[in-house]
Amino acid sequence: MPNGQYPPIVAGQNVTAGLLQSMMPYAAWKTGDTSRSNTVTFTADPDLTIPLSVASAVYELEAYLRYEGGTQGSSDFSFKWSVPAGTSLWCTVAYKDTAGAVQAGTEQTSGSITAGSNGAAVVRGILIRGSVTVSATTGNLVLFWTQGTSSATATVLHLGSRMSLRRLS
Repeated sequence: MPNGQYPPIVAGQNVTAGLLQSMMPYAAWKTGDTSRSNTVTFTADPDLTIPLSVASAVYELEAYLRYEGGTQGSSDFSFKWSVPAGTSLWCTVAYKDTAGAVQAGTEQTSGSITAGSNGAAVVRGILIRGSVTVSATTGNLVLFWTQGTSSATATVLHLGSRMSLRRLS
């Protein structure tokens, strides 16, 4: 239902637990730091997964990722999304690239993005806004990440990183 609210509510409708729950956003957040070193293999984050359990649903995506790594270009932070077959994900990402230049408005539909790190204890943030359209196949939205360059200096995805989905239809 374009230009409307989800779920539609009509006069006289019973307010049930199911109705109230369908209005709430889905959210996942980091309950602690996760470190990865000496790897460029994308691996699912242990905390950042949200079920996409309704076929043909459309969601608004919002995420904020807090990370740190080694010096610029020596470990960095590379991420990508995993969604069920046939599901579409479009998002705009704001981050600093491996040269330290701000990239704002970079649209990601598939593949990965590598954001630069700036040394241990220098936390950087990535802002993500977008939409997810689920196909007939349900599953999970999962954040996969790794180091941009394999390094003994750990890349850390920090507590406070989060993602959420708000259903639009």
